Amino acid sequence: MSLHPGPGMVDSDSDAARQDPVQATPGPARGVVPELVGEILESLPVAVLVIDAGQRIREVNREACRLFGFRREQLLDAPLERLLPERVRGAHAGWVREFLRQAEPRAMGGNRDLLAQRADGSVVPVEIALNPIRGAGELFVIAAVLDLTARKALEQRVLADKAELEQQVRERTAELERLTREDPLTGLATRREF
Repeated sequence: MSLHPGPGMVDSDSDAARQDPVQATPGPARGVVPELVGEILESLPVAVLVIDAGQRIREVNREACRLFGFRREQLLDAPLERLLPERVRGAHAGWVREFLRQAEPRAMGGNRDLLAQRADGSVVPVEIALNPIRGAGELFVIAAVLDLTARKALEQRVLADKAELEQQVRERTAELERLTREDPLTGLATRREF
């Protein structure tokens, strides 16, 4: 699949773009030499997948191959469900159909944690942004997928450190309360206890 402007896409030099730039849908190579579009896609530090309305993977970048552990040829024309954990595959097809009915750019998942499945069967926490585009008379969805493994590990570390600090505060508070009730040298009750 080519990511260059195709039929149905508005070119930045078109009458529609000149008349109302807010309403115009920019072409993918707007202001960039079309030959660079593929290089730009490959250089992005996030995984990018282009999915068709039939939920098949039509294009991927290098980072997508690295993240999911597949070679490019293993992903091209593969069903999207290949990248989903088994437990969400059935429901996901319905979510995609619903998205395509109201195709607008958005983050996926709302407040839910999202997981993707790698070639080896392991799962990876991800954040996904979706953007529908039209080209060659078809609707495609560009999915930008960010690996959250490092962020989730950091969150777990912060939570563990917080729990440890809270425990230390509880212990120190208990010690201070004990010291207000008894003299640390003699072990006798302080005047406060009388």
